[in-house]
Amino acid sequence: MDLGLAGRHVLVAGASRGLGFAIVSNLLAEGAKVTSVGRDPESLAAARTFWLTGEPNAIVNTLALDLSDQASAATLATYLTDEGGLDGVIVVAGSGRPTGEPQTTAFATATALNVMPALVTLEAAGPLLRKSSSGSVVLISSVAAMEYIDCPPEYAAAKATLHAYASHWSRELRPVRVNVVAPGNILTEGSVWQRRMREDPTALDEYLSREVTLGRVAEPEEVARVAVFLVSRAASFMTGSTVVVDGGQVRQW
Repeated sequence: MDLGLAGRHVLVAGASRGLGFAIVSNLLAEGAKVTSVGRDPESLAAARTFWLTGEPNAIVNTLALDLSDQASAATLATYLTDEGGLDGVIVVAGSGRPTGEPQTTAFATATALNVMPALVTLEAAGPLLRKSSSGSVVLISSVAAMEYIDCPPEYAAAKATLHAYASHWSRELRPVRVNVVAPGNILTEGSVWQRRMREDPTALDEYLSREVTLGRVAEPEEVARVAVFLVSRAASFMTGSTVVVDGGQVRQW
């Protein structure tokens, strides 16, 4: 299927590692021009080298920016305006690691890490997306936003906030499309799932067999392909939707 992404400009927030890294790789393979945003300039530079090794003719720019800081919206807006038009945004940035903080502080931290990047990115990119003939936004959430799983409650609450914003934005920003991808467990470098696999693979296998229909964790590529589809013209009649990619973990009917 031709996703119609050739020559389209897509911003990926949280791009240098894990799922964001895989999303950029897929976008470049589809011929998109990509702006990759992340906090660590060294990780971004290393990622860009890797992407261009696989796609030497690709156009991929990097911007080191902390999107959990609301002041970064102005910097991002200026950067995007200087780059030219924008057709899509995929916000991956977030973290579900427990902090050990008191509840009030933990919620503030979870909101900064999981909600603020979407707010900052949309504040900066919204005007440009409206000028596109097929503007599209994809927010990466989690199945934790949909039903109880064993994770920090502040993380689940922050991700649920993204779903509420997506519902509103899908109407407020129209004809820009706004959708959500809710992944289950993803095996990425440094993730809790990688740690559990190393520490006690038998216990992890038992957990996955009991809780996940497909009995395994996802590779980043498996979720990235869905996000890239949603941001593309191939999903032109989808907005305000949540697509679950969890191997059958969610039990909602």
